[in-house]
Amino acid sequence: MSNLKKRILVTDDDEATLDFMEKALTDGGYDVFIATSGEQAVQIAATTDIDLALLDHRLTGLSGLETGRAVYKLSMVRFVLMSAYPDQDLVAKAADEGALQFLSKPVRRSDLLNTVTVCLARAVEIKNKEKSLKELEGNFSNAVARGIASARSVNTVLGMLMKDYKKTRDHAYKILMRLSQNESQKAVELSEDIIREFEAQCGGNEDIGSDDPGSTNK
Repeated sequence: MSNLKKRILVTDDDEATLDFMEKALTDGGYDVFIATSGEQAVQIAATTDIDLALLDHRLTGLSGLETGRAVYKLSMVRFVLMSAYPDQDLVAKAADEGALQFLSKPVRRSDLLNTVTVCLARAVEIKNKEKSLKELEGNFSNAVARGIASARSVNTVLGMLMKDYKKTRDHAYKILMRLSQNESQKAVELSEDIIREFEAQCGGNEDIGSDDPGSTNK
């Protein structure tokens, strides 16, 4: 991926630091957006497709940590927290809030560029994993929905057989299995065909799901 396509949001209330970081990142081939407050950073993130945010922790108004939390919730963009006064508690809180790395100030140009390179790669990796997880969750939900629909179809036909033939649920199940073998169809597919045929004959006016096949044996 080309650095020219990557957009970096830098937030600091120190003008000299902003100028230094903007020049270093621009020279490194990145598109740079600058903000002097957390509120301004959130506004930029809301209107611009940002790939990574570099946030000074001690800002007027929203802190860097609060800004990072807001930016992530708004745009799912990961961030790097910067501070001239690092401590273990702050580093731990930053990690818990989704910071990819903690950068001590004053920042050297080489450290800045290396951090951005590494964190951009990590951000892409995390985003891909999150996307895969969402797809898996979606597939699982669809599979569960299909399973519920299939079970409902089979239970409905069992109820019809129990009612029409005055059979117990076990006997009705055996009848359905025999029909399935004779028709060379899966029980679910056969049940769905039976339901569609019944609905066509009734014109959709009769509720075939009114009997609960799992509650009463006849």
